[in-house]
Amino acid sequence: MRTTGNQVPTVETTKVNPVNQHLICRCEEITDDEVGRAIHVGARTVNDVKRHTRAGMGVCQGIYCVAEIAKALGTLAGITPGEAGPLTARPPVRLLVLGALAGREPDDPLATPQQEAGRRRKPG
Repeated sequence: MRTTGNQVPTVETTKVNPVNQHLICRCEEITDDEVGRAIHVGARTVNDVKRHTRAGMGVCQGIYCVAEIAKALGTLAGITPGEAGPLTARPPVRLLVLGALAGREPDDPLATPQQEAGRRRKPG
């Protein structure tokens, strides 16, 4: 176990071939063993497990793993689904091309602002 800058204990996670282990979070490749260790060191909500393991922080934002995490909390710590709480959602909920946020045309996502301005200027 290690602590981060804000002193939240985190479980050391290593990406292993999950032989005889069940993947709880497919996006972040978090196994039931890692979730169990997080609960063992004090995680008592879905968000606690998320902070300890990164489960629920992948592309799906927890759509597939929250129920499994809540089930593990119930089995290992006696936490009811209501006590486990929902996962705190963090935007964006979909993958974005950063150029879209900058207002770039989708046909040239690598154009610089100067190149874009030059294309918009009319000669003369």
